[in-house]
Amino acid sequence: MNTKLLLVAFTGTIALLLQACGVAPKLTPQERAVEAKSTVNVYDDNRVAFQTSFRNSQGYWAWTSDKNLILALLIQGHGYNAKDIATLTSTEAGPANYNVTVQLKSGESISTTVKPGGSNVAWLVCDTQKVCTRRFLIAGDSYNNNLGGILTGIYDNALGAQPTRDPKYDFIRDYRAIPDVHLGLNQVRFLSDPEKAGLEKKLDDRQARWAQVQADLAKRREVQRAEQQAQERALERESLEMRKHIRVGTMTNCGQVFEVRLPMIGVQTINGMQFIDVSRLYSPNANCRFVNGQYVGR
Repeated sequence: MNTKLLLVAFTGTIALLLQACGVAPKLTPQERAVEAKSTVNVYDDNRVAFQTSFRNSQGYWAWTSDKNLILALLIQGHGYNAKDIATLTSTEAGPANYNVTVQLKSGESISTTVKPGGSNVAWLVCDTQKVCTRRFLIAGDSYNNNLGGILTGIYDNALGAQPTRDPKYDFIRDYRAIPDVHLGLNQVRFLSDPEKAGLEKKLDDRQARWAQVQADLAKRREVQRAEQQAQERALERESLEMRKHIRVGTMTNCGQVFEVRLPMIGVQTINGMQFIDVSRLYSPNANCRFVNGQYVGR
């Protein structure tokens, strides 16, 4: 018999004997990874959205956008597509410990205790072939670690407020959008399809409100521009009339005329008596500017 087949048969027999004796064979890291992925379901559309609440700070809403990327949770050695999770709840369990309970939509509940930096509960990012390329520990991970940008979120107060800037600048991403029990996480509640549609509508409405803000601002600017142009035309008409009838005592934009020597006009300015070409003078409603004591216009 082939030596390789004998080895496989022998290994299988040992495993069966160990199981019969109530002793499970120790899994290798590779075998543990396979077991964890075996419970990750894959769907045609793996996008999810959720709402978070925290004990000492405001919560936020977050979502994934790529239907072929899976946000999964590793707990007790098994991985679960976030699409199969109803809630994840965290409570403090004494100094530096947290009780984490995951309620699956199937009705199954899974609970464990995790310490800061503990690896028994973590968020994963996997593709539809169940190849997981990212991991983030749920009880505190490095600021340099993230889930590759799979998550986008927005804080509660920003979602409901009138936008004062482009809404994209209020989105949170990467590290800040990952639920972390170390930051006082109370609960992650995954949204149903109708709730996801409701969140999308709120985001669309917010974008529409920003577009209206921009449209109103553009309209106000256009009105201001039109008013300025009208004022400019009126000033030019006034100035043209003033130049036609200028004489001693006439008030200009730079002061009163004390002498007329066309085309030069003597004007008592804030910088003393100066002669200025009549074509450069304006009615009193215009500004008068000097640079280094010399008149440079309005």
